[in-house]
Amino acid sequence: MRPTKRKSSSTKTITNEHQQNRSWSPLSSNRSRVMVCTIGFVSLFSIYVSVKLTMSLSRDQDNNHGQFSAPVSRFSSLTKAMNLTESLNILLTVALNKTRPIFDDDIIPHQEAKRCSRYGFNYANRTSRRRIFAGGMIADDSFHTIGIHALETYGIYTHVAFVESNRTHKYFERKMRFLPRSNNLALLQSGMFGPTTTVTVDYYMVDEKGNLTNRGVSNNGLFGQQVHRNEALHRWKKEGMRPDDLGIIMDVDEFFTRDFLRALQICNVPEFRPDQTCKEPKILPKAIGFEASPECINRRKGFWHPDAIIGECIEGIGDSTKHIPAVRVFRDIGFRKKDMIPKNTTLFPLWNAADFRSNVGGRQIEGRENSHTGFHIHNFIEHCDLLRFKYSTYGEPTKANITAPLGELHIALNELVKCTMERTQDRHAPLKEVPLAFQLKSYVEARQREVKVVVERDEAKYGCHDCTREETIESTREY
Repeated sequence: MRPTKRKSSSTKTITNEHQQNRSWSPLSSNRSRVMVCTIGFVSLFSIYVSVKLTMSLSRDQDNNHGQFSAPVSRFSSLTKAMNLTESLNILLTVALNKTRPIFDDDIIPHQEAKRCSRYGFNYANRTSRRRIFAGGMIADDSFHTIGIHALETYGIYTHVAFVESNRTHKYFERKMRFLPRSNNLALLQSGMFGPTTTVTVDYYMVDEKGNLTNRGVSNNGLFGQQVHRNEALHRWKKEGMRPDDLGIIMDVDEFFTRDFLRALQICNVPEFRPDQTCKEPKILPKAIGFEASPECINRRKGFWHPDAIIGECIEGIGDSTKHIPAVRVFRDIGFRKKDMIPKNTTLFPLWNAADFRSNVGGRQIEGRENSHTGFHIHNFIEHCDLLRFKYSTYGEPTKANITAPLGELHIALNELVKCTMERTQDRHAPLKEVPLAFQLKSYVEARQREVKVVVERDEAKYGCHDCTREETIESTREY
């Protein structure tokens, strides 16, 4: 029995999408899904927030376009109802400013050639950018995470396909946040990802057992993630994805740097050339993580998500008549078994979302001088109760007592606590690449203050772990 999904009168899965007219889109009509109208930002109060975002436009040293300054912006009733903290107020003022230009949209050959060379590619005088379809799970991610992601990728994605579930990866019930007519959904679809970027949310509904054990599969949270993510691929196809488009499977807190995304769109990338064998089609970033605050760098491990693949090699988008079918662990849903591919194969199976995430087969790319090509914006929460719920109910739950001090629950949380409470010396290490949002000094300072208050409250309730020791978090990898 397949996982159950909430149904509407006309579709198998309730869907909400950006309903704004877009003459460029071949999909602007004949849509039979539940719609939520784009919410206009009509100000209900006249408090103006002066925030300037100064950023190098493509982080190109020879860029001569000047600086981008976000003009004064007014908030809508949507954000007013959210009771924003100071830092989130600053971030969303910029992220929701739809009058700002897409500063790196023009194709300037000599700049594109330099951009490509930073990542070991060459520029073959391409005159149009590849379209990008992004997708993945969304759950209790704060609007810090969403706003940081949206600001970094503004105007780059053609479509973003989010999938929300009514349960965690261990099938604990959770309150859904992006339901039809909700403020959260309206904000997500407000244009923060770009003036022509469409955003949809599909719902993956399961029961307390995940509805997977009836099909001979163990109740495994990580497997549930794979099934969950695969809904994004179905959405890409409905939104008109083509074999020459790029697909990116991600979690909301994972994204490529803006400059690297622009390189993937324009450069001569071997994995994106026509007539792929699809044996090893993935492009992965060398990513760095931040724990709860722009000031707290996770140097414990490297990150290698999200994952990008050309549409030609994606299941449902590529030509299935040319490639051998995949033998999967769970009928047509799970990841493929590599040992079931014949040795003389020349055209390999197409990749589904489980393959994106679980199968080896591609390159991890870094920039010149070991610069990063991706970010992991981890645990950017508003209160620690949400962290405790996450670490006890999601894919790899902690075995520790959930009422133990926060630092005992997971090594990442211990790093978070030590950094925010200034119990480590490894806090302000400089980086060559940071998200564009972190160039907002006022946001960075306000966020650090707020996280410290959140941790102090948690420690007052649950106690402190290693609260007197000052240590340097040792890195397992050079950044």
